[in-house]
Formats: sequence, structure tokens, C-alpha cells
Amino acid sequence: MKPDTHNLTWDMTHACNLHCAYCSFPHATPPERPLIPTEKVQSFLDATGKQWGIFMTGGEPLLYPNFSEVCRTLAKTHRLAIDTNLSLTEQVRELADTVPPERVQDIHASLHIEERERIGGTQQFIDNVRLLRKRGFRVKVNYVLHPTLVRRYPEDARFFKRHGITLVPRPFKGAHDGHKYPAAYSSAAKRIFAGTPDAGRKMLFNFKGVPCNAGRTFIRMEPDGTVYRCSGDMTIMGNILDGVRLNDAPEPCRVSRCPCRGLDHVVLNDAQRAMVEGLRYSLVNDTSTAKAAFTRALLLNPSLSPAANNLGVIEFDCQNLSEAERHFAMALKNEPGNPTFTANLAATLAALGKREQAISICRALPEYGAGARLTKTARAIECDAPCPPPRISLALHSCGV
Repeated sequence: MKPDTHNLTWDMTHACNLHCAYCSFPHATPPERPLIPTEKVQSFLDATGKQWGIFMTGGEPLLYPNFSEVCRTLAKTHRLAIDTNLSLTEQVRELADTVPPERVQDIHASLHIEERERIGGTQQFIDNVRLLRKRGFRVKVNYVLHPTLVRRYPEDARFFKRHGITLVPRPFKGAHDGHKYPAAYSSAAKRIFAGTPDAGRKMLFNFKGVPCNAGRTFIRMEPDGTVYRCSGDMTIMGNILDGVRLNDAPEPCRVSRCPCRGLDHVVLNDAQRAMVEGLRYSLVNDTSTAKAAFTRALLLNPSLSPAANNLGVIEFDCQNLSEAERHFAMALKNEPGNPTFTANLAATLAALGKREQAISICRALPEYGAGARLTKTARAIECDAPCPPPRISLALHSCGV
């Protein structure tokens, strides 16, 4: 099924019946809101003259009153995708009975294994996946690969495979134990992603400054009908109840972390496309392909400091420390004062035994003493302790981290 070119993410409710430890939503039940008339959503989308893909999410969207009827109405002229934990069996059966499967792009079933085990709902989840597939729906079972779940994932994958279900690992996006993910994933985690290359599309890209069609071909709607440019950029485009004005042309991205479908809507040049390819293959641990992509990006744009930095990370991981030093120095020359590039170069110099030089470049920056990672690297060098490993840059342009 070909993806739609226009997409609406509808956060239908912030309520959820699960309590996943790593979820960014508050676990308390939010206050009730007046429901948005379905015909308001339909008429707005119909008026654009385009078929939209409506991604229905939350919270848990199946908690939304008359969810299946809302789906059936919108599916008459648009296509749906549904993000659900599949724990509400009665609503799942109603959905299967009500909505034509050919009008649903995908059902994204979130496993959340520890919470599933806590409520005793593993077999229920399996049964609901089977029911939907039997009715003709495409169901993708997503497994958020939180750092604490990396060791148990292989056994979970084997268990569900025995029940005819292939797990799709999705990167955790957030902080854990002082590290930012997905950038901080271990080699073991990257080997897991290597079996599912599409997972590289789900990382947190930094598109800041890059032209993007968010607000034009992609928008996000809150439970009260407020429409934002996207899930990261909270620029208000209007409210579905009293009018929404879409952008007429691409505009620069304003945020440094893209949590949504930006990859489908940004306008990239050749060097930036190569950067995206390199970042995707870095996440799935395909080092040779990532290295070739970052090299191509740097050839297309020699001032693209994130590409030089990321080549340095690859060389550092391969213990080619002199090459790593060269690339980090190039990145820092193109973008003086960047704390990430400085910390990466300092860690490499320390590994090469150039301790005084490493301390010197850290202390020369105003961020020393304020930039947490830079300070941590400098203090480790001063104490002759192991440094934090070099970190990739998610930016697609210079002047970003």
C-alpha cells in the first residue's frame, strides 16, 4: 500500500490504561474534554482536495468514545493508521467488525512487554493480533527497545515468533542513566536493529534549519482540536473547530529533535540525503555503509562538520585513533567551539596519550564548567579515568549538535 503524501497525526486522548515505566506521558488520567465532531475533521481534510493519511494515536486511542465509528466515517475519504496497545479486546473486536481493512494502512501494535506481563495480558495481546490479521488488517508489532530490555529482547523475539508474530524493534527516544538515546545505544542493541533496517527511519533526526513541509503536508492535532505544525514544532496553525491555515510552501525546521514523520516531509539536498543514510545505517550497526554515506556527504559539502564528526566516531570505534583525531579536528575547524566535537576530539587525544592537549582544548571553551558532557570528559581526563565515548551528531548541517 503506497504511503499518503499528506499526513495528520491526531493525538485523540492523553489517557492510557497502561503504565509503562519509560513513557513520556503522565500516568494520571487527564480531565475529560468535549469530543471533536468527526465531521469537522472530515470536512477540513476534504476541503484540501487531498487524500490524507490519519495517524490515530494517544495515549490509547481505543479509549476514545465511539472510536470505531469515528474510524469508519473518516475512512470513507481518507486512510487510517492506528497506534494502539491492543489491550482493550472489546474495542479491538468492534474495530475489526466496523472498519474496512483496505482503508487502514497499518495497525501499529505496541507490545510494552514488562507492562504486558504485569497485567497478565500477553496471551490477550497475541489473540488480538491474530484476530485483526484474520480480518485482513496489516498489524506491525513494535517493541520499544529501552536500554534495560536489550538483554531480554532476543528471547522475547523467539517467544513471539513461535506464535507467528515478528517483533519490530523501535528505538527508545529519551534519556536513561545519564545517556541520550538512540545515540547512546550499545553494539548489542545496534545488532538487534541490524535485522530490521527500517528502524533507522525512527531515530531522532536534527532537521533544524532544513526546509520542511510540516504545516503544509503534515500536521498534528491535539485532543482539544488545536493544530500544530508538527509533533516537535508547537507553532499553532489554528483549531479544527474554527479554522486552520496551512503553510503555502516549505519553511525551515525550528527544532533540533524531530520526533515525528519529518523524514517524509523535509526537503533535503544531496549531501543531507547522504547524512540521513549514514545516520540510519549507524543505528543498525552497518558501519561500512554508514562510513561510505558520511564520506559522500563530506565530498558533496566539505564544510559539513557533522559528517566529519561522525566519520571520527566510526574510526574511534574501530580503534583507528589517528584517523578519528583527523576527522574530529576537521569538524572542529569547520565549527569552532562546538562542545560535542570538542569532547569527541579530547577523548581521542586522551586515548592517544595526548593528555595535556586534550585538557587544553576543553578548558579553552566557555562551555567548560557549564556543558555537562564537555565537563565530564575534561574531568575524566584530568583524573586519568575513562572518558565518555565519542558521540555522533544528528544534525544535517553545521552549527548543530
